[in-house]
Amino acid sequence: MAFDQPVLPSRVHLARLMKIWRSAGWPSRDPIEIDLLAAQWVALCVTPGGHETLRVTDTGIQLLAQA
Repeated sequence: MAFDQPVLPSRVHLARLMKIWRSAGWPSRDPIEIDLLAAQWVALCVTPGGHETLRVTDTGIQLLAQA
């Protein structure tokens, strides 16, 4: 079963995206982040030590700039 409906950015999504942009990108592991990851506005990065962070993608930066 495929889900091909795009995630539409809400104020909550944009606020979280801006928060990730301003921070070290520590994940919260909540439904908002699932949406951000699914829309490819952020990417999950794993350091060699196994720590996970979120990085705003080029698509996410463009979304922030348009907002």
